[in-house]
Amino acid sequence: MKALTAIGFVICLVFTACIKEGQAPVPDFTFFPESGSRFNIFYFDASLSFDPDNSVYSLKYRWDFNGDGIFDTDFSNIPTASYKFPEIKCYQVNLEISDPEGHVSENSKQICLNNNNNAPFPAFAIVPPIASLGTEVRLDASRCFDYEEVPEKLLIRWDFNGDKNWDTEFSNQKIVLRQFNQPGYYSISMEIIDSDGASAELTKVLEVANTYNRYDYITDFRDGKVYGIVEIGKQWIMAQNLIYGTFVKNYITPLNNGICEVFAYQDEEENLNNFGGLYLWDEVLDYTDQEGGKGFCPEGWHLPSDQEWKELEISLGIEYNLVDSIGWERGLGLASQLLKNGLSGFEAGLWGFRYPYRIFSDYGSETHFWSSTMEEDGSVWVRGLSNWSTGVFRGRMRNNYALAVRCFKD
Repeated sequence: MKALTAIGFVICLVFTACIKEGQAPVPDFTFFPESGSRFNIFYFDASLSFDPDNSVYSLKYRWDFNGDGIFDTDFSNIPTASYKFPEIKCYQVNLEISDPEGHVSENSKQICLNNNNNAPFPAFAIVPPIASLGTEVRLDASRCFDYEEVPEKLLIRWDFNGDKNWDTEFSNQKIVLRQFNQPGYYSISMEIIDSDGASAELTKVLEVANTYNRYDYITDFRDGKVYGIVEIGKQWIMAQNLIYGTFVKNYITPLNNGICEVFAYQDEEENLNNFGGLYLWDEVLDYTDQEGGKGFCPEGWHLPSDQEWKELEISLGIEYNLVDSIGWERGLGLASQLLKNGLSGFEAGLWGFRYPYRIFSDYGSETHFWSSTMEEDGSVWVRGLSNWSTGVFRGRMRNNYALAVRCFKD
């Protein structure tokens, strides 16, 4: 019995010793950027570390960033850290990891700082993207950033008219409000500079419509697109063509699949952003055939009915006896109000359309817009503008044309 007890005790000791010995964790880490200056914030990631005996989630990490043997962080289950080095020299960064059994391992890597200072990243938004005369335009540079500098130390200045003369002094004010009192296109430049003198510039173009009608903007949260909108009479209307959807090549036939499929003039995707989309009628209404239906307009907006187009024309001064007429000779003189630089702020461009037989045509001479009103024969009421008539076309087209879309507010 004593012999068996002794053997069991020895086995127990051996078994316990094996558990205690185990295997130490294997530390490893990466850092970004791979080189930099004292202005950079370095980011460290030890998630490549592992332990043969334990889950990586049981490991703990601590960091010594300057190699002095004194750890700058306490043990933590978080494998990442960041640090900004104070001087231009080489540093030995030590990572120490510990497992649940108390095994500890270290790994070291060297980082050498240089005397370079990278320029900050310029960014700003123009809101609304199209403005009217006297509209207060918000220029927002709050998304500028610098890996090496806190935002409060980044300074901004502005050139509002592209004349290469700065209209403001450097300031940490990232948002400015500005009114523009002449129609046209304004090149707006922003320069950003950090505390060590590195700078960068960015220029964007603002379109100011030749109208005093109220302008505002909406954001289509499906894709982040921002649209200028204008109030004409009692209606709020997009001042830009709808762009939403998935671009498809001209040979594709859009399907009723819940995806808004859109063509672009001359089958070039960049024209989707330049001119807006060209939509089949069924597609843009998401195959509902509902007059005044939302279709694929942004939330709170819809494809206007033929009657709503008439209301727009009445507010612009069309003769009442012509509002129900068809053809190009109705509302003579109204086209100039609806085209670019017109007094309404509608800002239509003559950007063409697509025929049912897959031919793009009439860029620079015509544009057509869908209504949501279909007749019993399957034709749909549309509006058109051209460079050869001063009237606003009203007529019916088959729903297999691809035309531009302006959404009206509900």
